[in-house]
Amino acid sequence: MYIWMMVSVMVLGQPVVGQSLTLDNFRTPNGIYGTSRPANQPFIPGDLALITFELSGLKVVGEARSVYGVGLSVVGPDGKVLVEQEPRPTEALLPLGGGKVPAFVAVELPVEMPAGSYTVHLRANDYVGKTEGKATRKIEVSPKRFGIVRVMNSFITGDTAPNYALPGQQFVLRFSLVHCTLDPKTLRCKTQLRIRLLDEKGVSLNPKPFVTEIQDVLEETTRVCPCTFPIQPNRPGRFQIEIEAIDQLAKEPITAKIVYPLVVIEPK
Repeated sequence: MYIWMMVSVMVLGQPVVGQSLTLDNFRTPNGIYGTSRPANQPFIPGDLALITFELSGLKVVGEARSVYGVGLSVVGPDGKVLVEQEPRPTEALLPLGGGKVPAFVAVELPVEMPAGSYTVHLRANDYVGKTEGKATRKIEVSPKRFGIVRVMNSFITGDTAPNYALPGQQFVLRFSLVHCTLDPKTLRCKTQLRIRLLDEKGVSLNPKPFVTEIQDVLEETTRVCPCTFPIQPNRPGRFQIEIEAIDQLAKEPITAKIVYPLVVIEPK
């Protein structure tokens, strides 16, 4: 079976001088700067699998300059290579030093992707120091099911944001619904969203949840339904955003739920 995947690879930050090239401190977060997913939580087909890591040991020349690249291949449970991307030279300046480069790869999982354990082989090249680093990570994919995927916090400009904020900042929590039951005539879903703001102990901060109904046509290529929820923290503290989605067109209503933590810091 042929599986289409969209892969993106990016390196962020400032690498520094070193004797070898290493990839470590791996995470699978919700959004590049978001919180880590539970270690044993599989991805749902249609999700975006992010793997972040640190790259160190690049050789620096001239005015704090290095040239490097990151590539990957994804191998299915049957051992077949599903997608491959070679490292591409990228020039970077190193104004701050520090010894670490935050980097990530993103693999868009097709909605028809078979369940199983997939292997991601990473390779990083230092084109100045003539060194190479390799690493291997696993992606577990569950059978298709209704769920909430592609969770990430963003600034109102659309740029990815961390789950840390200051009072008064404006954010948009972005997520998508996948594998909704569709009306056979209109090809629309009918999903109720119930969103609660909680304190760190899980106690609701508002008398009633925010309730809305999604009745959209799913995007033809990805078959997912994008959703947003605006956030404007008004005081410091540790909070949780609980999103519950109910597929109302299923034979029996199906519920999916996520909890996204938010830390609001007091300016000092």
